[in-house]
Amino acid sequence: MAQAARANPPNEFGALYTSLEATSAAKEVARGLRQRGVDPDQFPESAWWVYELEVKLEAVLDLTDADVLQKRGIAEGSLTGSGVNATRQIAAEFETPTVDGGTIDRGNSTINRGKPPN
Repeated sequence: MAQAARANPPNEFGALYTSLEATSAAKEVARGLRQRGVDPDQFPESAWWVYELEVKLEAVLDLTDADVLQKRGIAEGSLTGSGVNATRQIAAEFETPTVDGGTIDRGNSTINRGKPPN
């Protein structure tokens, strides 16, 4: 939980970054590695583990829906750029915002967050 990322500030809540497609997950991992100064080619996709999860969610925000973006006043590019303010603000409010994941295609990465216990 101490590790911060695009949707979770350090020490506030943990996040499990998931994807609806393996190719989108691979692109998201590569993006995260590059942001940390690590060459993703050092870790070929064939070496990555892929898991299938079944989850039950109650507060989901689909940020791939243009109407949702417009109603919340969110510029589409603000979610996939290098800034983290917009994504962290949304993640603090919803269990699972579904977003493009910063990939070139519309791969639908999902962010699942869990508040730390009191």
